[in-house]
Amino acid sequence: MPRNVVHENSVEFYRERAEAPKAFARRIRTLRNAVTRELATRALRDVAREIGMSPTGLSKFSGGAAPYVPTVGKLWNWYLLHTHRKGSAPRQIQPDEETALEAFRTLVPGLSPETQERLFLHVADQLRAAYAADGITVPAWLAADEQEPSG
Repeated sequence: MPRNVVHENSVEFYRERAEAPKAFARRIRTLRNAVTRELATRALRDVAREIGMSPTGLSKFSGGAAPYVPTVGKLWNWYLLHTHRKGSAPRQIQPDEETALEAFRTLVPGLSPETQERLFLHVADQLRAAYAADGITVPAWLAADEQEPSG
């Protein structure tokens, strides 16, 4: 997997941990759940190698240990990019609305949280229109956004 594709450094995660601890905790919970699901079907060493972590570190993280901030960057990169794995069919991540918003925020660093959310809602409207135009069912996270924007 390409190294640091999404985050060139961990500055955003340090800032998030300091300024938005609830959002940071949600991110950790999301990552831990994804790792746990992955470890249910794959070998620890294989998943650790894919993420760029040691098997011991991944085992501790999946068991509840708090990760170092640079490790959060590795986990987040993996989480966002692991839907396509060499030699296997694409896997679809079915995020909830909060996870989708957090993923979107990685595309627009530096903007205020309010601006990021307003932009996300606009993009979500455009995505719903695109799904409707193509006659495709809107994913659950996108349908949820239509009913109840997050704050």
